[in-house]
Amino acid sequence: MTRWKYLLTAVVLAGLGAAYPTLTQRAPRQPIAFPHKLHLAAGMHCTDCHRDAAVSASAGLPSVRECALCHARIKTQSPMIRQVMAYAKRGEEIPWQRVYRYPKSAHVIFRHNMHIAAGLACGTCHGDLRHATTASVWKPLDMGVCIACHRQHGAKVECQACHD
Repeated sequence: MTRWKYLLTAVVLAGLGAAYPTLTQRAPRQPIAFPHKLHLAAGMHCTDCHRDAAVSASAGLPSVRECALCHARIKTQSPMIRQVMAYAKRGEEIPWQRVYRYPKSAHVIFRHNMHIAAGLACGTCHGDLRHATTASVWKPLDMGVCIACHRQHGAKVECQACHD
């Protein structure tokens, strides 16, 4: 039995070491300070823009064309919207920077769709964006945090549940 404890400790420490860059990363500088709080206050939901979150592993981002469809009529004089429309006019996607990232060495496969299907709110990991402009690392997503959450919600804690 002692051998298993050492093996489990080694696996946990390796996972924490692999996750260290995620724990220490800062929010990247975005090309446009996207006002999450304004969109949420207007009655939008996370999945209105991050449509893929409910159906695939990746949450995805809307194309600049989708942003432009709404903003051709809404807040057209806003300097931020003018930036969005300039990208759209050039046919260029906004170069958003990822906020959360696991290092490749962690071999983590985070599946948004499974978490949404389990009934977890986006704010569980991303915080309450009703009070935020740009997204930032609200909760460091390391192996300990993930396992604690899985246990709390009765989800699988076997390695293959999250690692490839």
